[in-house]
Formats: sequence, C-alpha cells, structure tokens
Amino acid sequence: MYSDRVKFSKKDSTIYSNVSQIVKSTNEYVKPSDKLLDAAGVDDLSNTDLSIDFVANDGSSGTATIDLGGSPQVSVKDLAGNIIAGFNIYDSSGNATDANSITYQQLSDVVSMIVSNNLPADNKASYDAAIEDAKKEVNVYFDYRGRLTIEDKTNSSSAIEFAMYDSSVNDFSGTSGGAALSFASNNAITTDEPHVDFFKELDMMIDAVRNGLYRADADSGDPRNIGIQNSISKIDHIADHTAKLHTKIGSLSNALDNANQRAQLLSLNVAVIRSEVADTDIGEAMMKFEQVSVNYQATLSTVSKINSLSLLNYI
Repeated sequence: MYSDRVKFSKKDSTIYSNVSQIVKSTNEYVKPSDKLLDAAGVDDLSNTDLSIDFVANDGSSGTATIDLGGSPQVSVKDLAGNIIAGFNIYDSSGNATDANSITYQQLSDVVSMIVSNNLPADNKASYDAAIEDAKKEVNVYFDYRGRLTIEDKTNSSSAIEFAMYDSSVNDFSGTSGGAALSFASNNAITTDEPHVDFFKELDMMIDAVRNGLYRADADSGDPRNIGIQNSISKIDHIADHTAKLHTKIGSLSNALDNANQRAQLLSLNVAVIRSEVADTDIGEAMMKFEQVSVNYQATLSTVSKINSLSLLNYI
C-alpha cells in the first residue's frame, strides 16, 4: 500500500486523518472558509483528482472520485464499478464551483454526503437537501489541528471506513510529481513530540493499558498506538511540561502580586497627598470659628446698646 492510500484511523464513532492541512501563506491550520488551493502543493488544482474508498454508515461500500476540474465534479460508484451518482460542487449562488475556489467546508459537505449515502441529483436544490440530510447522520469537519474528522451520529461503533488521496500520488512522470493534497499517511508513529496534546495523549495511554499493548504493534487493533512503554516516556514528558507551566504560572502570579502591591501603595500615597492638600484642618477651623463667634457676639452687644439709647437719657 502506498503511503497516502491509507484508511483514516478510527476510534468508536470517530474517523480521523493523521495529516494536518496547513495554509501555505500563514502556516496556520485551515479553517472551513479556506480554499483547497491555499494548502495545496500546486498553484492550480484544475488537473487534480481525489480518489475515495469508503464504507458508508449503513455498511454499503463504494468508491468516489472528486475531479476538481471536471463536470460532474463528483462521481460515486459501487464496488461493481457502476456509477450511482454524479454531481457538481455548488456554491451559495447555485453555480458549480471551479477547482481553485472550492473550500474545505465544501469538501466536508461532499464527504458527509458520501459516507452517509445521501447522494444528490445534479442540481442546487437536491445538493442542499442532501447536505442537510447528511448532517443528521454524520458530522464532518477539520479539527483544531487541521485534520479531517468524521463523527458518526447514528452508531457508537461506526461502520464507516474512509480513505481519500490524490489520484496522482503514485505518478512521478511529470516534473512536479507526487500529491497536490494529502490527508492521511502511512508514516512511522511518533512516540514523543515537542508539543503536548494533554487529553489526546492520556486517551492513547488509557487505550494502551486497556488493550494490553506493551509496545507499538502493527498487528493490533490500533497500529498507531505507541504502547505502554512509550506511554511512560510520554508521562514523563507531560510531567515536565506541567512543571514548566507551574513555574511559569508562579512567576506570572508573583508579578501580578507585586503589581497589585505597587498599585495599593500608590493609591495610599495619592490619598495622603490629597488629604494634605484638600482636607480641612480641624484645629485651625475651630480656632477661626471661635474668633468669628466672639466678634459676632461683641457686634450683637454693641448693636443692642445703641438701640437702647433715647433722648430721655440726656434730659
């Protein structure tokens, strides 16, 4: 089997690829709105065909071809080679999308229709209806690391099997050669990586223990599981990573505490200065009040004596 012509991995009701789709211009994982061309290894996809080998969620098997530059763009056949559906990939306006404008969301919609066996006629209304029916049975998307993921909503242990690869993956007759798009690869398993996907790593370790996989085994139910021995190394890696994060969090926490203490001290200094400038001096105010009060009483006494004078006092 050639490296790209490999079935997606499967766990219970989830089927997923192991090759991330990355936008060439930004080195970011693809989003649904990104075009296939943004992550392709060529500058033009009009000569690119994607081959699909699948088992649908109802157990029916077949093959499909997505001819990005053809019409119809999608052809689905049964195992006997009979064409059971052919349709274009439509945009929101009802037009057949050209090869270089097809988005990852449109690719996800096509995959969902194929694996749920909801195949449309070649018109916009049937195409949209088939997508809505497919969404009730499967959920197809590109995850946070740009990997094509299929979730079977109808079965806890899905019958779906899926492989999608560039039809020219084995054709090296041209100057470019190789695949324009790659979704899965039969590459060597990785026992440790610089980054840590904490819960994914733990799930793999738990599966290794449950299945009694002491080491990676290509003949086991999950040939990409690294086994218990390698899981111990991963645990050490995760522990080191956690310790580093604790150190970083402690440093940030201390910095926040210091900033908070400086802010409190500054607030206190401002309050003291404002009090010295704007607040009332109680002693001085009382002294002035007493002085004014005495002056006022003296004035009242003077006015009272003046008012009591009359001519009789001089007769």
